[in-house]
Amino acid sequence: MDILEILGRIGFDWRVFVFNLFNFLVIALLVRRFFFKKIMETIAERQRLINEGLQNAEMAKAELASSQRKGEEIIQQAKSEGNTLVKDSVTRAEAAALQIHSEAEAKAVQTHERAKQQAVQERGQMFSDFKKEAADLVVLATEKLLNKKSSSKAQTEDVESLIQSMELKKTV
Repeated sequence: MDILEILGRIGFDWRVFVFNLFNFLVIALLVRRFFFKKIMETIAERQRLINEGLQNAEMAKAELASSQRKGEEIIQQAKSEGNTLVKDSVTRAEAAALQIHSEAEAKAVQTHERAKQQAVQERGQMFSDFKKEAADLVVLATEKLLNKKSSSKAQTEDVESLIQSMELKKTV
């Protein structure tokens, strides 16, 4: 059995095959002659546009990364400046607090010294007043004793009453 017989049994006709082959070659030549160049130009143009788009995307990605780095640098710089300002403010506040504390302490010392001086003056005044009153009382007692000229028992009682009255005045 020949191959053509086997193919013929399954419905293959070599004349139809040759005619179809001829038609295919004619159509392929026509497409190549008239359409292939335009199709290839269109494909090349689309490929160029795709490549440009990819390059633009890569450039945009690089620019985005650069912008993000710059943004992070600016943020870090702002944080650093902010921290410096905070530290300076804290230092100035501590210095001001120390100065206020020193001034308050100095005023307290001055007030304490004035109070001590005033207490010393008042104490001196009290002693001076006490001496005057004591002298007045002694003079008064002496006058009473001299005016009375009574017995020694009456004089003793008068002296004791004067002492008691002096003690009462002293406590008041």
